[in-house]
Amino acid sequence: MRDFLLKKLHLTRSTIRAFFNPQPPTAMKIIIDRIAQNETQTEGFLRLLTDDETTRFHCKTLELPWRNNERDVSCIPAGRYQALRHISPRFGNSVWIQGVPGRTEILIHYGNFYRNTLGCILVGRDFSDIDGDGHLDVTFSRPTMNRLYDYCSNSVEVVVRNRFETKDRPEISNPERLRDSSPLIG
Repeated sequence: MRDFLLKKLHLTRSTIRAFFNPQPPTAMKIIIDRIAQNETQTEGFLRLLTDDETTRFHCKTLELPWRNNERDVSCIPAGRYQALRHISPRFGNSVWIQGVPGRTEILIHYGNFYRNTLGCILVGRDFSDIDGDGHLDVTFSRPTMNRLYDYCSNSVEVVVRNRFETKDRPEISNPERLRDSSPLIG
């Protein structure tokens, strides 16, 4: 395949190698904006930014609701954290968030339903009620996590922000906005 591309497209071997084996930039940041929360779960958007603030990848997130940072039943507090690319024995490709007050083993990992997390952050391509329980789930979670892992540098800053609906932010009050099916960037 590579030789074919080299001949037909007149590309250099380094260009082909970069295409088939993308190397992440050195400094990256993950921004998670939580935009909706109920008694069962929290929905949000994740953006992976390069050092020049360009969005390299984006997806949807699903977490537990805020319950005073209680272990196994609450999402983590909003804030800034350091994280590492990690291969979890249970979840495979993941991002391990370090330094969460009162918590350990907080990951960004695959999972479709709020029941698939004990305080970690799930990622997916879109929101949809997959199992018909009346709650939004995240779709295509495992391939989304693998893409995030592939694009992410080994060490990354994670910023978690609460951007819930308020009277000052009516633009996020439309639940159809959560169902945005825009393609993943990458």
